[in-house]
Amino acid sequence: MLLVYWAYPIVCEALWGRTLGKRALGLRVLSRDGAPVGWMASITRNLLRTVDMLPFGYALGLVSSLFDPHGRRLGDLVAGTGVVHAPALYLPPPPTIDSVLAPPQPLRPDEPAALMAFAERAPRLSAARQQELAGIAEPLTGAQGQIGVLRLYAMANWLLGRR
Repeated sequence: MLLVYWAYPIVCEALWGRTLGKRALGLRVLSRDGAPVGWMASITRNLLRTVDMLPFGYALGLVSSLFDPHGRRLGDLVAGTGVVHAPALYLPPPPTIDSVLAPPQPLRPDEPAALMAFAERAPRLSAARQQELAGIAEPLTGAQGQIGVLRLYAMANWLLGRR
């Protein structure tokens, strides 16, 4: 039990920058320079939790966090770390071949035909060739590689009226 009490926060913070509780609250431990916290910093800040607990109920940690302009407890001050609000980023799902995406800007007169030709011929091309063509269209799609290919398909679907 003692091993879990000491090892759990050290390992979680060193590997992922947060414990499950910090993750649930949208918090993360970072070094003073904004880099991920390392093993020594994680060990230092968590060993000093015992000092923060003194004389009772984390009173020393509370006092130190009230006087620090960034609200850091003693363990964070010594280890050069801090706890910051870092909610999980929402990443929209990548487009699929059936996605529909309106072009981000008005198309030049030749671009609708080029998009339709790509969507029609791409299934017969190698993945490398599809991605090469998507690279040429990066100013339109804002992406390269497979994501660029899928965005080209999505724009062709939009041109076809599949909404």
